[in-house]
Amino acid sequence: MANRYLYMLRHISEKGQITTISFKEKEIIRDKFSLSFIDSFTTEYSNDKELEDFLNSKGFNLEKGKFYIENEYNKKNRILAIAYSDRTYLKEIARNNCNNSIVKKDITYAKYFYHYIELIKADQNLFNYLKSYYYINKSLAEATSEYIFYTKNEMIENINIAKTKINRYLTQYLTIRMIEIGIKKYKEKGKIDDKKYYSNKVFSKEKQKKPKQMRLFD
Repeated sequence: MANRYLYMLRHISEKGQITTISFKEKEIIRDKFSLSFIDSFTTEYSNDKELEDFLNSKGFNLEKGKFYIENEYNKKNRILAIAYSDRTYLKEIARNNCNNSIVKKDITYAKYFYHYIELIKADQNLFNYLKSYYYINKSLAEATSEYIFYTKNEMIENINIAKTKINRYLTQYLTIRMIEIGIKKYKEKGKIDDKKYYSNKVFSKEKQKKPKQMRLFD
């Protein structure tokens, strides 16, 4: 798997101490994983505090702070918010597709497909929000609008064409994850956006400290 698809789970304390969470797998210590692997782990917990408590019970020494996911590629850092147990659809999909970047077209995916469509149909403002903040790309947005229109007008052949277009994007794990995080942010409008917080505060050169590396499950 190319490095561009590998991510690190990190924790930053309120004092600015950054810790990279490493896992021991088959006697090898690793700190970079697929996004679905990390999500399958973090979605077992409700919030930062609960995850901190679990890791500390395994020998970590994490002070109060926040978790985030980081991807390093082409000398650029991409910061993603943590997915917790309230993202029930993502939790199930992450489990079923652990270590995969492409989602299997199974019952779980079918349930999510129609969940996504029904949400968009029910709330145009949500759809506009996801498009405006790039939680879904232009091509997926267009295919979604087409699918809803064709379904409403019972244009069977066109429905299948639009569905194929949607599947091209929605079967990418990162796409589903972005949608689920976007939905959560939409519901929390008015709060500080995690990506903005980390970009402006945590990762400024003045405040960033050298990360510690910790093991999980020695």
